[in-house]
This record gives sequence, C-alpha cells and structure tokens, in this order.
Amino acid sequence: MAATEQPPSMDLQPARSEERARAQSQAIRGPVRLGRRTKLLVRRLARGDIAVIDHLDIDRVSAEELIAAGAAAVLNCSSSSSGAYPNLGPQLLVEAGVPLVDLPDDSLFEKLSDGDRIVVQGAQVRRRESAEGERGAPLVTGRVLDRAGVRAETEARRREVGEALERFARNTIEHMREERELLSARIDLPR
Repeated sequence: MAATEQPPSMDLQPARSEERARAQSQAIRGPVRLGRRTKLLVRRLARGDIAVIDHLDIDRVSAEELIAAGAAAVLNCSSSSSGAYPNLGPQLLVEAGVPLVDLPDDSLFEKLSDGDRIVVQGAQVRRRESAEGERGAPLVTGRVLDRAGVRAETEARRREVGEALERFARNTIEHMREERELLSARIDLPR
C-alpha cells in the first residue's frame, strides 16, 4: 500500500500555488501497475497501487474506476485532456485527491514491471529508495495536473463546444435563408 510523507491539507479549495507546493513535497510510494488499456488495468489494480496508463482524454467512467480501485496516483503516458472536448476524467481524479501526472512519453512501460516499487514526488517519478536510504534513480519527469488548472481547462472546453454549436446553428439558419426558394419551391420528381 502506498504511503505519503505528509497528510493532505483539509482546505478543500487551496490556491493553485499552495496545491502545487503540497504536491511537490508529498511523496507517494507504492507498487506500480502498468496497463495501456485502463479498463483492463483497473481489474487488477489494488488499493494503494500507482497506475501507469496510456489513455488519451481520460473519460469519466475510467476515472471513476481508477478511484474505486484505490489508485494512489495515476501516471498517464498520454495527455489526460487533449483539449478536443471537455472530458471529465482528469477533474474527477484530482477532486478525489488522486495525484494525476501527464508524462512526456511511454518509456515507463519499458523501464518498469508490474509490482516494481516507485516514488512519485510532484512531477518526478523515481525508483524506490534502497534499504540503505539511498535515493532511487529518476525515471521520468512529467506535469502535475492540479485542481484549478483542470477546472479551468474543462470550462474552456465547455465554452468552445457551446460556441461551436452556436456557429453551426447560425450557419444552418443562414444556409436555409439563402436557399429558402429551393427549399420551399415545388420539386419535380421523376415518375
């Protein structure tokens, strides 16, 4: 089971800089579970495991399954939110207190095996310390997704979808106006 060095703050809406500072100082230790397909990984994920996934645009269902399985942290080798649409997965994870780190590539799938013990401290992922207390070797550094940033990105995507729907509706109405005679005229059909 993963352990943290410091308990999370009881403040439910910390400032972005406070949240980032806490994430940087809090180390999460635990066994890693690797899965390129999130829906298959969650079946073998145990409470306290650190999930390594490769899931572009984490959806709501996948996030809920990761939370229910008790993931101590989620390391994503793809963008958790590409900006294509307002996916709720990242927001659900961070609001549930599950650290979410987007990694620059999928190299952890080659560097690690299921059950390897790692440490996630902020955006840095490294091997677990040795029995002699030596710091583990760094494996990769990613980007921590914090609550405020994820919320802002989700709201921006929602606005963009709304604006796109408005443009579509305006374009459709304009097209109907321009083609009204064609649309309302009698159309001769072949007999």
